Amino acid sequence: MEVVRIENLTKVYGSGKTAVTAVREANLVARSGELVAILGPSGSGKTTLLTSIAGIVEPTSGRVTIGGVTTYDNGWKVRDLSRFRREHLGFIFQSHNLIDFLTARENVLMALQIGGVVGSAAVRIAQELLDYLGVGERQGHLPEQLSGGEQQRVAIARALANSPQVILADEPTAALDTERGESVMALFRGIAREKSSAVICVTHDSRMIEGFDHIYQVKDGLVSDGP
Repeated sequence: MEVVRIENLTKVYGSGKTAVTAVREANLVARSGELVAILGPSGSGKTTLLTSIAGIVEPTSGRVTIGGVTTYDNGWKVRDLSRFRREHLGFIFQSHNLIDFLTARENVLMALQIGGVVGSAAVRIAQELLDYLGVGERQGHLPEQLSGGEQQRVAIARALANSPQVILADEPTAALDTERGESVMALFRGIAREKSSAVICVTHDSRMIEGFDHIYQVKDGLVSDGP
């Protein structure tokens, strides 16, 4: 089932002589259960494309449809973008963005509580997610007490807290060595299949795209199919 469709999406920063086109008439489709790569060098426009999908950056033109809902069509079409993101999207970033004074479990619990899940139900789901990602035994540790790979897994657990249709990952393996990076990508493949989510992953590293269902290459703001 198609859960993300991007049509002729363009993002221009600035105006006049200083205008820079970061993304030019991009088209992209992601389906439930798929692992999709957005591959390109730094500065190519891939993060702008991802954040436009997420409703964080407003495109200049084009259309974005997520889960059958058109969020952008030459203007925002969803009244409460924050709520839409919270209910439909999960985010994983290179820096993890874990709250440093909360334990692994508390980081996941906070995401659940923001989504309206509280009490024993939240505790159960947090435990299940951490166990699923292999860090259940580390749930009482603060982020600084976790390895980079463990922090990434906690960040993934937090992103899964609201059972999102779409998971967006921006350079999630950049801070990891090759072995741990490949492990995280394998984990994403499993999540896409088992959770029936569309996982869209931005990366500059072609070594990390083995096993992806679809690869979009970004160069100078232009998006094409294939590596």
